[in-house]
Formats: sequence, structure tokens, C-alpha cells
Amino acid sequence: RGQSLLSRGEFEKAIVELELAAGLNADLPRLQYSLGLCYFKIGRTAEAVTAFGAELKRAPRDFSSLYYLAYLREEEGNLAAARSRLEAALALEPDSAEANALLGKILVKQGKAAEAVKPLEAAVAKDPEDGEKRYQLARLYQQLGRSEEAAREFTESQRLKAERLQQDRERIPKP
Repeated sequence: RGQSLLSRGEFEKAIVELELAAGLNADLPRLQYSLGLCYFKIGRTAEAVTAFGAELKRAPRDFSSLYYLAYLREEEGNLAAARSRLEAALALEPDSAEANALLGKILVKQGKAAEAVKPLEAAVAKDPEDGEKRYQLARLYQQLGRSEEAAREFTESQRLKAERLQQDRERIPKP
């Protein structure tokens, strides 16, 4: 029941059900991950960190728990911990666009712009229709003095954002 509520985006209700299940058997596969995801979605980050950590104790090679822990650590400014979790996640799924984009962001924040190019380029190659990833890469190219590449990525980012805005407008019901 908790999983069903989670899939429908009813996070508060899902937490109630998942916590009940955890009370019966906290070691059920993906239970702690699901709890962590619910907590994450409603902004209860401390509980999310605890749940993702519990999932990793049960399943140390859980990509999603590693990724979300990295994301949360980056958000709180703990870049070293974020990078460590992210590198473990990328060892499992090296082609993950989201994980590569986050690694690029962390490397830039750590003052390692040149190192950030490879993961950001990988993220854009894997997910070329994501305007935000392209914008992040454009900013990096700009920072590194790679003007032509920056201009190309800025242009593509703007095009994708304009397309998305138009699609959103088309979904709005007409009076």
C-alpha cells in the first residue's frame, strides 16, 4: 500500500504506511529507500538521510540511495561527502545523466572546473534534451574561456527552454 501511495505522489500517506511496514520488518528490500524518497519529496531531509543510510546498510550497492544521499549532502554544502557518495553511485551506473550532472556541479563548487567538463559533457550526451544540463555546461565552458562552445550550449539551452514553455502553454486549457 505504501508503494502505491508513493507512486501516486501521496507522500504523507505513504510515509504512514511505510513506517508501519518498517515497524514489522525494517529489512524489507527497498523499504528504507522508499521512506527516504517520501521524506525527500516533502523536505524532511534529516529523515531522508537516515532512511537512505539505512537502505545502504542493507544494500550497499543501491545506486538510488547513493545518488540521493549525494544530492542531499551537496544541498547542505558537504561537498566532500556528496562527491564520495556520487563516485560510488557512478561506479555502479557510469552513464547516469543526473549523477554526472551533479558530479560536474560539485566539481565546479570545489574549484575544479577543468575536471567538471567530462561529467557534464557525459550528462548532456546522455540527456541532450535537458536545457538545464546544457546551461550548466555552457556556464562551465564560459568559465574556462571556451567561448564558441559556451555560445553553442547557451543557444541550445534557450531553444530547449522555449520549446518547453510552448509545450506548457499548449497544455493550458483555453477558456
